[in-house]
Amino acid sequence: LGGVKFLVSDAQIQLGGKVVAERPLSVEGIPVGKKINALYILHATQYASAIPSGTEVGHYTVNYRSGSETIPIVVGEDVRDWWYGSGPVSRGRIVWQGKNAETKKDNRRICLYVCEWKNPHPDMEVVTIDSVSADTEAAPFCVAMSTEAP
Repeated sequence: LGGVKFLVSDAQIQLGGKVVAERPLSVEGIPVGKKINALYILHATQYASAIPSGTEVGHYTVNYRSGSETIPIVVGEDVRDWWYGSGPVSRGRIVWQGKNAETKKDNRRICLYVCEWKNPHPDMEVVTIDSVSADTEAAPFCVAMSTEAP
């Protein structure tokens, strides 16, 4: 998708927020266990249509053996609501569009965004990644991640 190979399955990481309180606010310890030059994240968010651009709705924490880096998830920069037509993003890009039962009723589409993060420490092993909600009205979700080897 968008020139990046992803392994997409039926599973996803769906985080909670004020509207989706039954979901966890974080999923920690997603295993990586290797050195990477870049990380590609296939994601979007639900319930973000009324959230102003520039609002951080979550983040990913890249954990090394010593230290970590944070990748923010910002509405209008990385993602928007997954209902296509919510507007452009400045850092990410739409790489998939489709339909589900709800969008077919109104002849609308849903979409997924990809975000590319360049690792500032490609010589250090990434042990795990955490996905964390900012507990806003939005409910960020991640469909897949892919890495670029050094």
